[in-house]
Amino acid sequence: MATPPARVAQVRTAHRAAGADPSQDRTVVLPTAVAVLDGAPAPEAAERDGGWYAEQLAGELADRLGDTGLDLRTVLADSIAAVASAHRLRPGGSSSTVAMLRWSADRAEGLVLGDSSLGRAGGGPGRPADLVGRTGPRGGTGSGAVLDAVRAAETDDPDGRRWPRSKRHDDQSLAVVSWV
Repeated sequence: MATPPARVAQVRTAHRAAGADPSQDRTVVLPTAVAVLDGAPAPEAAERDGGWYAEQLAGELADRLGDTGLDLRTVLADSIAAVASAHRLRPGGSSSTVAMLRWSADRAEGLVLGDSSLGRAGGGPGRPADLVGRTGPRGGTGSGAVLDAVRAAETDDPDGRRWPRSKRHDDQSLAVVSWV
């Protein structure tokens, strides 16, 4: 029996660096999948910072996400193992959170590792809901405007009293998937 064709999706992404340094977030967009990664530097960050690690992991995920014969836990575990093996990494080095979404004609499946999130927004009679993945503190359900609103909230709460967080600003990335 043939697999039904995947739903047609539009994927919109938005990114904001925390400051002058380049963002350590990465996004993978495939015809039937999306992943948002938030790289975190190792305590003794050198040339292999969180952005480097997220870039390596994003490449491995891109190679595996299209294989619908693998569940998302296996995709992620195999991708992490491949990066660790190829670069002789040890626990305690750079890391990354991950929010992944993969869809077909009749279902969508997601997986989150760490404090990134995956959520459903909108929807209604006859209209499938948009699904979003995001990194960065206290984000939610659009593209660039959502990240602007999050940045404004961070600026209005510089010491993290209202919105507790470990730093004033973080890199932000958002992917919004809409089915057409």
